[in-house]
Amino acid sequence: IADLTENPISDDQKLVKKSEVEYELSASVRRTVQLKNWIMGLGRVATIVSPDEIRDDIKQELKSILKNYL
Repeated sequence: IADLTENPISDDQKLVKKSEVEYELSASVRRTVQLKNWIMGLGRVATIVSPDEIRDDIKQELKSILKNYL
């Protein structure tokens, strides 16, 4: 969280503390491979709420990864 505060991912980034262990981040960003990789790197500590396109990108990537283990 400190990193996001010190190095925002966009000029309009908003970071709201929802609870002791939960934050909500909103920002205008481009839908890029780098964004997908950054989200994937956060692993289970992140949930994409919206937009659906980015949420679907992550779900598709996870399905593709899972195929390697079936």
